[in-house]
Amino acid sequence: MLKTALVVPESERENAVSLLGKLGVVQIHFESRAPGTAGEEARQLANVQSAISILESADATPQPEDRNTPRDPDLSERILNLDRRRAELAADLTVLEKEAQRIAPFGDFEPGSMAPLAAHGLSLRLHRCTPADIKDLPSSLPCSIVGRSKGQVFLAVFRRESDEFLRLPEVNLPASSLDDLRSRIAEHRNRLEEIEMELSAHRCHLAHLNSEAVRLQQRVEINRAVKAFRIDAPVAALKGYCPAPDMDRLQKLAAAEGWVVLSESPGPEDAPPTLIRSKPWIDAALPLYRLINSLPGYRELDVTPWFLLFFAIFFGILIGDAGYGALLVVGLVILRTVKPVPAPLLRLGWILGGTTMIWGAITGNWFGLEALSSLPLLRSLVIPQLHAYTAASQDNVMQLSFLIGTAHLTLAHLLLAVRSRRSLSALAQIGWILIVWSALFIVRFLVLERPVPDGTYPLLGAGILLVVPFTNPEKGLLRGMGSGIGNLPLKLMNCFSDIISYIRLFAVGIATLAVAASFNEIASTFSSGGFFGMIAALLILLVGHSLNILMAGLSVIVHGIRLNMLEFSGHAGMEWSGTEFNPFKLVSPSDP
Repeated sequence: MLKTALVVPESERENAVSLLGKLGVVQIHFESRAPGTAGEEARQLANVQSAISILESADATPQPEDRNTPRDPDLSERILNLDRRRAELAADLTVLEKEAQRIAPFGDFEPGSMAPLAAHGLSLRLHRCTPADIKDLPSSLPCSIVGRSKGQVFLAVFRRESDEFLRLPEVNLPASSLDDLRSRIAEHRNRLEEIEMELSAHRCHLAHLNSEAVRLQQRVEINRAVKAFRIDAPVAALKGYCPAPDMDRLQKLAAAEGWVVLSESPGPEDAPPTLIRSKPWIDAALPLYRLINSLPGYRELDVTPWFLLFFAIFFGILIGDAGYGALLVVGLVILRTVKPVPAPLLRLGWILGGTTMIWGAITGNWFGLEALSSLPLLRSLVIPQLHAYTAASQDNVMQLSFLIGTAHLTLAHLLLAVRSRRSLSALAQIGWILIVWSALFIVRFLVLERPVPDGTYPLLGAGILLVVPFTNPEKGLLRGMGSGIGNLPLKLMNCFSDIISYIRLFAVGIATLAVAASFNEIASTFSSGGFFGMIAALLILLVGHSLNILMAGLSVIVHGIRLNMLEFSGHAGMEWSGTEFNPFKLVSPSDP
């Protein structure tokens, strides 16, 4: 990645931005002042996007637009006004319906007709009570039971100010009659239906609005990019980043337009973006990076191939079922026939499905059914030492998990050693490799009670002797040794715990098998119950295995990614501080 500066005449800024957008190889550096205030086009874009969202939620299939009908320049505003009116009517309708529901038990009467009673010192009061409260009412008080509902009695009482106060819940008099409320409710509902029909009719303009949104989005981006220029009349300069392989294309454009392009390697104070260009199969890691929203920093190791390799291994062991892997592969085949699938995502699916099938086949796990692994063809694929249905295999899988973890951490230090091969710090990485393997033998003893091989502790000591003086050689011998000794105890403890952490591969894998086998056993108890028993068994299998696949998938996110992002990254000195390279690109809107 190269840090670039494009120098153009001040008057050609917008033309330069348009040509850069078509070229699509430069990420523009926007300073905090560059975006400026939102302009008219930004407001229009927001309106168009809101209108699109409103129409997409309307209940109708979009019809082809009539090209002979002149387009309404205020279409977006009209749609927004309809939506605002719809929201107002819906809110008013809710209030009216609640009010009608509140006074419905008292029947239909006109509140205004009660006014003459006031001249005689009478007022109408509405109350609700229980049937038991009726007998306690004063006999002299004129009242009428106007309704009953769900154990409640509704009363209309005519009283004078001097009458005894009723200790019953009072209901406020309505402002309108029930008949008037119902009429207004009907009007609101009719108007809402009309608005829905109007919005549905506008769905034929969706293609045009989408095209208009693209056009306005590009105008907003062009304006923002134009403001990113630093002006020193009569010229203006635009800073950015360009991948080194694409620099020739930028130079050719600049030469053709009479511009000046300056480039240099990013300095320590710069934060260049990360661009990962790999072979197609390695690009399968990109969906994972987007899932976890992380990228290696520009100055960090590019661990993409190794990230993908070990994640695929972790995925296969954590899922652990060849049947589930086959379902993933079949699902991808079906999905491809329904809609296009991005190539990196498709390749990732093939890889993960393949590793799951391989691990499931060599351990004899097909949908948690031991009987399937006994079939001649499938039995020939099983490695006896790893057979999932033998007790001895558990120790072997645990030991393999530790071995995979050791190889993973060894790779991290080996990559650092290669990167720092011209520095004495490479010796410290070799020392850590010795420590990691010593830790493996000690962990095997602590967890599996396997004997510690001869030479383990001398190997550990040799690793420490390399780590202490050469971790920070730039500080000098004595200060470097002091720093190395100070950090060593905690790092040693972390090294042991990191290797033990890989036991999660065994634990989660065997849990997935146990859950599958349990649902199979439950289903088998129902299968002998005739037709309905078979239906119940099939439902149990469907729900049980679906739930197991879901939980296993979550375990991959929690554990499979964790081993790459924490254990491995901690040993590789990675912080995953990268930001994805995002070149300035303009796409021509296609308006039907």
